[in-house]
Amino acid sequence: MGANYGRGLFKQLQETIEQVEKLTAEIREIKSAHQVETASLKTEIESLRKENTALKAENQKLKAIINKDKQAPVFRRLQEDIQQPRKIRQKARRANGPSGQRSGSV
Repeated sequence: MGANYGRGLFKQLQETIEQVEKLTAEIREIKSAHQVETASLKTEIESLRKENTALKAENQKLKAIINKDKQAPVFRRLQEDIQQPRKIRQKARRANGPSGQRSGSV
């Protein structure tokens, strides 16, 4: 009976070692895929940082143009028009003749 117990225990140990080896191989695959994905994301992050820097520079240029234009008299007038719209005069209606027709028509 002791020999069967030893064989059974040895068989369980072999099965456990095989499972550990399979899990180790699976972990290596997952780790490798993760490293590839991480490298790809790092590349994308660097690209986005460069784009962000370029957009910030462009934004500063546009702000400078806007500030320069704000000093121009035309811009100030436009800004005043937006803040205080001019009143539009409406033409007064001309009076018509006694029957509502224009004078001089037959």
